[in-house]
This record gives sequence, C-alpha cells and structure tokens, in this order.
Amino acid sequence: MRGHRRHVHDRPHARIRVNLGAEEKAVRAELVTKAAKVLVAHERTKDLEPGWYIGKIKLYGVSEACKKACRSANFLVKYTKKVTGSALEGDEALELTKANYGRDEWWLLLEPSAA
Repeated sequence: MRGHRRHVHDRPHARIRVNLGAEEKAVRAELVTKAAKVLVAHERTKDLEPGWYIGKIKLYGVSEACKKACRSANFLVKYTKKVTGSALEGDEALELTKANYGRDEWWLLLEPSAA
C-alpha cells in the first residue's frame, strides 16, 4: 500500500471488542463523514520517535490486507508529513474503540462529536 506507515505494533489490549449501541453508531458515522482529527500514540520503532501524532479518520472498516499490521483494526487514519513534521505519511489501520480511548491509552478525539 502506497504511503503505508513503516511499522505498526499490534497492541495486546487492543483486541477487546466493544458492542456499539445506536448512539455510538451515529458517532462513528459522524467521525468518518467529518474526517475527524484524532491524536494517536505511537511507540518507538526503528524509523519513528515515540509520541502522539495527529491524523484524520479516513474510513470505518478496513480490508484484510490492512489488518496484517493490526488484526483488530476498525478505522483507517490518514497522516500527512505537514501535520506530523515529516514523521508519518499515508494511511494506518488502527483500532479506535472506547476500550483504548483516553489520555492514558492509545488515542484521543480532537474534534468533539455533536452526537
């Protein structure tokens, strides 16, 4: 995949499945429709310093090919060199759920949802 992130860790606690109610499904749809900005934590890799990087939600539901990097991925997040200071570029398959949301977890929503 062109522009795919160099290395994505399969986070052990990211395998938790969360059943979404009707309200949560509406929020998920809004995140994709508005290309919401998210702040995503990344661990140190050979080519990447650890830290939080801003990306935009591109779509919900990822292909099996994208799930090779993160088996429980449910969203595709797009990064640009301009926003990440040239650290990341392209799409990354990630699991973005309530179970791994928060400042002490793996991701944060930067734009509040109206739903």
